[in-house]
Amino acid sequence: MFIVVKYGDNKQQLFNPKCLAQALLANIRERCGCSEDDVLDLSDEDGNIKRISKRLDEDPEIVFRDRESLILVKEIKMISSEGAEERLYMPLLDQLEDDDSFIKRLNSSGPKRGAKRLSTTAGGSGKAASSGSADKANNGGSLSSRRVSNSGARLSVDKGGSRRSSRIK
Repeated sequence: MFIVVKYGDNKQQLFNPKCLAQALLANIRERCGCSEDDVLDLSDEDGNIKRISKRLDEDPEIVFRDRESLILVKEIKMISSEGAEERLYMPLLDQLEDDDSFIKRLNSSGPKRGAKRLSTTAGGSGKAASSGSADKANNGGSLSSRRVSNSGARLSVDKGGSRRSSRIK
């Protein structure tokens, strides 16, 4: 059995999922050039998260089909205005980074209005960073997706489909 993981600029790698999820994710992280700080997971091509990052001591083989094509995704932790921790998943496959419908499916329960992004920078204090004007420009609706790329760009999409971009400091 093997799986195909798609990432980056339309790249793909074959992986054998017959191991602990922790070992599989470490191998994916290394071969796909991801940072040690990134929380990774996989989704199918319909945007259904496999959640193997939550089952590190289990055999992930049971959640995959043989020769299944999967999208590498990154989990971004957010803090809502009520103080609840939320998770946002963003695809690490370039051709899907701007696909609003895929991102909405990936995050069927996206961050609530006023969510704040936790600092993920090396040496960061772990304090939440404000999500900025994108939330204010949302006119009271909840954000359905937000992309944080390696360059620090942020893409926000409100329920009406309006797109805004800003930079993270």
